[in-house]
Amino acid sequence: MASRAQVAKAGQSVNPALRWTLMASVVASVVSLVVGRTSEESISLPTIVPSSATEADRREAPSMPSELAIGALEAAEADPFALPLPAPPPPPVVTAAPPPAPAPTVPPLSYRYLGQFTDPQGKPKVYIANANKDVLIEVGTELDEGYRVVAITADEIQLVYPPLQQKASIQIPLAKTAP
Repeated sequence: MASRAQVAKAGQSVNPALRWTLMASVVASVVSLVVGRTSEESISLPTIVPSSATEADRREAPSMPSELAIGALEAAEADPFALPLPAPPPPPVVTAAPPPAPAPTVPPLSYRYLGQFTDPQGKPKVYIANANKDVLIEVGTELDEGYRVVAITADEIQLVYPPLQQKASIQIPLAKTAP
């Protein structure tokens, strides 16, 4: 055991502020125990009746109700256990169908007659021109615009546009006679 001198020495080494705090907490604990309990009746402990008790002892003991009253519960706004539903998908974007492509048309025929001759094999050949160039044609020649020469007669050059099977012609002017 520690001697009084050691206890006194240990008490002196404790910080005075700590000592006052410890003493205040001890006093507060004692006061709360004394003031908190005014009588034994305020503390209600459950009565336990042993199975060997007599019928009289059981009548004196408070009985438990056979059914507990259940209060009415308010209806829940939603099922608390349901998984949250994803947001509905946005409405589909309605796009207007593109306008139908215009019907194909025959390109303009911008050639004019320049002159003609017959080659040594007897085939007619014709010079025609547009704004950019002069072209020598014969039957079967295909022009830049897609036209194909089908026939050359004395008064016209017959052409066909194969994609649409449209026919066109270039007029050959009448030859002027010398006076």
